[in-house]
Amino acid sequence: MNQSKVQILNEICMANSLEESLILFNLHFDSLRGCKIVFGAKDGAMPGFSTNHNFSDGSVVRSLFSTDSVFVLDQETVNDMRSGPATYPIDYSISMDTQAISYLEPYIIGNKSRLPGDFEEIFKFISRKDVQVDPMPYVLENLENLLEPKKAERIFEKIKAYEVLRTIDAEALEKLGIVQSTLSNAELMKSAQGLIASLYQDLCQPSIIKQVEFNFNFSYWHLLAMISIQLSEPKSTTEAKLYKLIGMCDSELATISFREITIARSYFDRGQGLKFFGKVQKKRDDLFAIVRGMAWDMWHIKQMELNLTTRPRVGARYFFPSFLTCDKRLVEIIDLYPLKAFAYDQNDPTPMPFYGSNWIESLSSSEEFGQEIGIKYFTDSARLSRDIRRDEAKRKMNSMVSELEARVAEIACISMRELVDF
Repeated sequence: MNQSKVQILNEICMANSLEESLILFNLHFDSLRGCKIVFGAKDGAMPGFSTNHNFSDGSVVRSLFSTDSVFVLDQETVNDMRSGPATYPIDYSISMDTQAISYLEPYIIGNKSRLPGDFEEIFKFISRKDVQVDPMPYVLENLENLLEPKKAERIFEKIKAYEVLRTIDAEALEKLGIVQSTLSNAELMKSAQGLIASLYQDLCQPSIIKQVEFNFNFSYWHLLAMISIQLSEPKSTTEAKLYKLIGMCDSELATISFREITIARSYFDRGQGLKFFGKVQKKRDDLFAIVRGMAWDMWHIKQMELNLTTRPRVGARYFFPSFLTCDKRLVEIIDLYPLKAFAYDQNDPTPMPFYGSNWIESLSSSEEFGQEIGIKYFTDSARLSRDIRRDEAKRKMNSMVSELEARVAEIACISMRELVDF
């Protein structure tokens, strides 16, 4: 996307009110062909069931925004507004995380003793015919596990349980409390086998595997960087830790990711008191297994931003993603970074998320810290430098991750043998 359009979208998304954003959109109307902007709004359209929902035992559905309604701007919708209320069709889906998918199988066979206390509520919600759910976080997280026969068998059982949910006999569930599919067992097996077959096809496409690997490593790198700083400098100030992390993001990754750095700020402030990082400590033989699981969780949240840019089904103007999780630790970090607005260009769908306030000011109460960060990393020349270096950084991602793993292993007093094992 050219810088002129980026600046216009930035101005619109960071305006003081929706009215001001609409005025600015109309002012630059001809320059915004193909652009779409979504605001979290107190009043506006409801994005299907992709809204925030709390279940009784801490499980949640979360969207990218803190509000349940959205306000959208694009040329077609704004044209509609000029002659009256704008009405537009939407598509949406609630992505179930790996933990939620893993609970389906025991729930369906009646083994409920180890399930969250609110899973009954969750199942009644996601089994409704007007609620759309998908298993993509689980699928992406387990794609390469299909190459191991024993793991593949377990994955198949989870996919079959999802197929029961997708084809649920609503009448039997409502009147008799019986969980069963409308398909015969043979039809259910065939449907699950079809989905598994499509996953094996994805395994044969190097570009897909490469992208999944990069996406995982992106979150994994950030976590390793945070942890290396926190474990090696526990008594340093939060500002000092943030300054070091932002410097690493700029020099090594050529990308400064607001969501990840916001999470780091809370981690540097609270340490293991931020429950998502509760198991991160020195001398844990399973440290890297824990951190890799955390990286998948963080990426699935990031994936929502990418999903919002995807083309919806034919006839719909927008696709609204959300995320279902039973993991209370994960909920804590999701809620750290609700968006004020989100913009993208359909011709170059790079996500442009906007935090609810001045992001640099949110990192510290120190005016000096904010000014120093702004001058060093957010001038036009600093942004241009990252743009120039980013492709090379992407090519070096695997080696940068390996270097950070070795650094964390040394700091955490974990041998390289244990690092390889995990």
